[in-house]
Amino acid sequence: MHAPSAYLSDPISELLAEIALQIQLSPTDYKVAADRYTAISDHIDRPDSPLAGCVQLFYPQGSLAIHAAIASGTTDDKFDLDVVAELDLSPEVGAKAALDRIYDAINGSPDSPYHGSVERHSRCATVQWDKMHLDVTPARRRQRTPDRESDIFHHDERLPASAGYSPIANPFGFAEWVNGQMEEDRAFAEDYAARDYSYRKFLAEAEQLPIPSQEQPLWKSPRLVVLQLLKRWRNIRYANRTVRPPPSVVLSTLAVQAPGKAASLFEELRLVANRMQDRLEHADDAGKVIEVANPVCADDLFTDRWPKNLAVQRVFLNDLRELVLALGLAGEDNDLEALGRELGGLFGAGPENRAVRRYAERLSSAVRGGAARPDRRTGRIAIAAAGGAAAASNSGGARPHTFYGAK
Repeated sequence: MHAPSAYLSDPISELLAEIALQIQLSPTDYKVAADRYTAISDHIDRPDSPLAGCVQLFYPQGSLAIHAAIASGTTDDKFDLDVVAELDLSPEVGAKAALDRIYDAINGSPDSPYHGSVERHSRCATVQWDKMHLDVTPARRRQRTPDRESDIFHHDERLPASAGYSPIANPFGFAEWVNGQMEEDRAFAEDYAARDYSYRKFLAEAEQLPIPSQEQPLWKSPRLVVLQLLKRWRNIRYANRTVRPPPSVVLSTLAVQAPGKAASLFEELRLVANRMQDRLEHADDAGKVIEVANPVCADDLFTDRWPKNLAVQRVFLNDLRELVLALGLAGEDNDLEALGRELGGLFGAGPENRAVRRYAERLSSAVRGGAARPDRRTGRIAIAAAGGAAAASNSGGARPHTFYGAK
């Protein structure tokens, strides 16, 4: 059993890490996404495309650009990929024309591999597959501006061309900002990377695939894992609603901007959830909808389409209140199975069940091998530290659990 970092030394944090590993894209899904990303880029710039020779840059934005992509959490567990197609378009090309061109370029002729699988939306064209979709946002680079600041395009097909407009956006700069804000913790990153390798090895063996080679540690920070968990929680909350959910870019900004630092992954999740609630409570108390802008481009307003009004904002605010309460109750629970049920309600029963099982198996193996020692009186699990001495596995605000390992 890998000796945990301080961030992963209590049962709830360990379970959250297991859940986070299981909701991120599998190596297979990641490769599929990367292959389709490359194929779409080449397809848009093919010789007979309406945009042949116009593609200056094609780059990921959103979750993939900040290493926070996850499976959706809905019944089909779809995932999405957001990319920007930076195009050489004259200033005279308006929003309607730009969006029509990106749609036509991807849809192509009837013998095109994507023909009939493309939808034109108000700011992008979307290619649909069974388990994923890819949103391509056309953009026009603004001259003499930093970090690839661009005009993107907004036009509703139901409205005349004159209704279109070109808001300023800087998704490239935003991704650079997020990645720069994630504080590195080497112990956490190495621990998380070891767990990630163990889980990928488990998947490979279950699917009878070649076992993946050991890679260098993924420099993933606790705050980034918290963001992935919050995205999954949001997806589950909004799965059966008609109201628009808060965009991932808003969640990402609020999560990164949340002040403070906690001592465990669980407490980090509680901290960020509390800070998000505070931001929305402050806006709601003032009778206003929250405003969240791109930290590197003040004119790039992430909340320009959500929330439309206080009622929509309060749906999410109430969700945050319930999340904060649920996390507080989970922190008081010392029964592994009860913890599993509580976390399953937040992040989905599938990952929760597997997380509890894998955690129990790993802990049982450590107990049998002498790397961990249960204290029957207190319920604590002591795990051997690097020097050979045993260290208690509970820290931060979480209580020790009463699981002693399978027989």
